[in-house]
Amino acid sequence: MDAEQKRRRSLAWALLLVQFFVAFVATGLVWFRGISTPHCGQACDFDLLRDSAAGFSIYALALLLAGGVAIWLGSSRRWVVWLPATGLILTFIGALVADSLSRTALGLV
Repeated sequence: MDAEQKRRRSLAWALLLVQFFVAFVATGLVWFRGISTPHCGQACDFDLLRDSAAGFSIYALALLLAGGVAIWLGSSRRWVVWLPATGLILTFIGALVADSLSRTALGLV
């Protein structure tokens, strides 16, 4: 493995680590959205609230696993840096969707 491949691989793992922290914080924020339920009483859609948090957690974990495996298997490829960058963007988009669903479940929209 030459220096360029090592640099790309290190950058890819660093981006995956950033993706992990973004997914961890976003998952926590989506799950903690459920703390807002006392203000809406029985008007809340508790199933949608629970399902959006659980769905995003599974989605974020799947993206992390896919990114890690792809870096591990394709570490000598030129495109290896784009995988965790794409995963980071998809994690952020998934967090926005899960937050939107949570706000809808709480009647805040």
